[in-house]
Amino acid sequence: MEFKIKNNQLCLYNHNQCIIENIHCSLIHQEKEILNNDTHWTIDKQKNLSIAVSSNCKIVLKKENHGVKFQVSLTNTQQNFQNVSYFCAFKGLYHHSIKKCLINHFVYANDNMVNEMQSTLEVFTLLSGKQVMSADNVAFIDEKERNVLFGLVTFNEYFNTVYCSHDGTLQVHHHLEHHPVSLNETICSDWIYIGFYPDIPYHGLPQYAKIIAKNMNVNLTHKVPPVGYCTWYYYYSSISENTLNQNIDFIQNHTPFPIQYIQIDDGWQICWGQWEPNSKFTHFKQLVQEIKSKGYKPGLWFAPFGVDKNSYLFQHHKDWFVKQWESDEIYGI
Repeated sequence: MEFKIKNNQLCLYNHNQCIIENIHCSLIHQEKEILNNDTHWTIDKQKNLSIAVSSNCKIVLKKENHGVKFQVSLTNTQQNFQNVSYFCAFKGLYHHSIKKCLINHFVYANDNMVNEMQSTLEVFTLLSGKQVMSADNVAFIDEKERNVLFGLVTFNEYFNTVYCSHDGTLQVHHHLEHHPVSLNETICSDWIYIGFYPDIPYHGLPQYAKIIAKNMNVNLTHKVPPVGYCTWYYYYSSISENTLNQNIDFIQNHTPFPIQYIQIDDGWQICWGQWEPNSKFTHFKQLVQEIKSKGYKPGLWFAPFGVDKNSYLFQHHKDWFVKQWESDEIYGI
């Protein structure tokens, strides 16, 4: 892939086919563009590099895996800006409409939208006029059934929002957190990637993770994740010794997965703060031995800093507990 000029616009080409057209960048405050790149581009082609330069912008393009990565530098040639919301490091029009996309959710922290990193990824069908935003990256399928990954592969400077629209508009916004940008100051983006894959879950996302590791100098070690059965997510605190034994027998006879651990979760104890087996677990030591004899490692959930007000610990050692700073009321009880 390389940069080319088409109708005075900067475009990304794959051989003779335009992939993304009208590539540009800007500074944004309160959803309004306050500085744009100069649109008079020149292109310098080097070995494994394609560099687009205007009077106030430079975009370096490098081959990477099944696509390319690029880094954008934008110089403020206009005036001192006291408050800038975003650096739109990339905006361009992908050459086909987008059917479906896979996004990451956000969590709000200190006025920033940060990759939540725990929730399940969500799939959107993009109808006409629809736009979605995602943290750090987006995977999508275009109208020609091609699988594409688009997003950041370095994370040195910014929190990021990636936008994806049905009409093919792609954007990357770096959050500047309302910082000032001085006259003649140059802002440099993190590296942004676009790549094409046979599929997203089995080829695209694993390769994308490896690209990030490479660009962030992460030394990946391959370890087998622990696999086990936990009582909480079905039984919650209603678990009992008898129910657990029934589940262990079922796992032995029906589960094709390599279960290593059997974890007894909340519901085995008298109460929080009184971590002794309750009346539902009258043969606790024997139960643990039974788990071991069947080839599993026993696990036990407890919360050492959580205490119920009816526990022996709380009733006899109230002086151990943190109090509200404005009163003598014990915090959280």
